[in-house]
Amino acid sequence: MPGFYSIKTDGWKRVPVSADVNGFSCLQCKERVDVIIGYNPPKDDLTNEEFLLHLATDSERRRYLAKFEAAFKAKGQTFELVHVQLGQIAGSRALLYNAKVITPTEVGYIAAFSGVQKHRIFTIQIGSHDEHLSPETIKTVNDFLATLSFEK
Repeated sequence: MPGFYSIKTDGWKRVPVSADVNGFSCLQCKERVDVIIGYNPPKDDLTNEEFLLHLATDSERRRYLAKFEAAFKAKGQTFELVHVQLGQIAGSRALLYNAKVITPTEVGYIAAFSGVQKHRIFTIQIGSHDEHLSPETIKTVNDFLATLSFEK
């Protein structure tokens, strides 16, 4: 979202998804890879620690992710949560998860993480039709995400 975060998009094509979600397709990756960044409205002084406190158990994490499952189901797709945990990403604690998405014509895979920056919940999903990405593609995605800066 312009003004809320910045990211260097060289080698990536911006694909708007909705008002608060942007997608980016990798133009230089061996595999088809899309990165989706969702950045929600601010929530009264919400911190990352408070957000994760409500996701302490596996059932709380799965309940939180049910909204993603419902969004895929509304589009006629199946969202199968493969793995969910709390972990570290870029030096910060976050909710990490992997999922398989099944449509009538294809299968896709998502690796994602959610947390709080500037009192806003963010979710970053890395999607591909390949379950395992090449080391070159992983580096390209990591380099791209390393340029992400939450501004407000």
